[in-house]
Amino acid sequence: MIGKPSKEQKKSQMLAKDYANSYDSEHKNAFFTAVEATTVKKWTSLYLKGFMLDFGCGTGIYNHLLCPQFLVGIDINFEMLKQYKEKFPEKSVIQCDSENLPFKSSVFDCVLSSGTLHHLNNPPKAMKEIYRVLKNSGYLCSKEMQKSEANGFLEFVHLLFFGKPKKTPKKIKNENFHHPGHEGKKYIPTIFIEAKKFGFELLDLYCLNHQWLPFRRFWNNKIFVWKILFMGSKFFDKIPTVRHKGSISVAILKKSFKEKKN
Repeated sequence: MIGKPSKEQKKSQMLAKDYANSYDSEHKNAFFTAVEATTVKKWTSLYLKGFMLDFGCGTGIYNHLLCPQFLVGIDINFEMLKQYKEKFPEKSVIQCDSENLPFKSSVFDCVLSSGTLHHLNNPPKAMKEIYRVLKNSGYLCSKEMQKSEANGFLEFVHLLFFGKPKKTPKKIKNENFHHPGHEGKKYIPTIFIEAKKFGFELLDLYCLNHQWLPFRRFWNNKIFVWKILFMGSKFFDKIPTVRHKGSISVAILKKSFKEKKN
């Protein structure tokens, strides 16, 4: 017999439902549309083909861009998956722990991970699982929030000229209190830069949205402005002192033919 859920479990379920209900609206703005256009939309024709795993699919906000031969989405949040199935009843979704995938090895041609890894307690373990379920020479396309060393314009300038953050960088408040934790943010730069440890070849890595863009409110509804600013971010990302220190890390990885060494 299953007992009544604890207060913590009830709270977790409520937050999961609230987050699912706000998820789509959170991503319907110029900033996220520009991110989508410069990442997922471009990847669709290049990498996201064949049998695909949407790793942390949420409510399926990218499904209008994806057209693989077969697509399965996974997420830990059941409320998200309910909304996903309401919108796309023909698609396959599975509720599971992303660090313990319920698939055989070498199943998928590609994996899309958009804003999932940074939520996890153990992103390196999830990377190993993604490696396991990918076929040889399969692709992992990922864009993730990461812990930036610059939390504002002054911190960015300090990094640019001195190569280290100011003594006490400001803390950014989370605008949406329903948003789950960001335990894995600190891992993101490392797991991409050291992709060989997980058996991947790193094809591309750059950051979008460096913290030299502190005036978001002035162009919040201008998609084309964000695209131009992202181009600026790519330029700054070539400078050693600020390289890979933006707030959004974008990576394309390819599973190596050779099995990784344990």
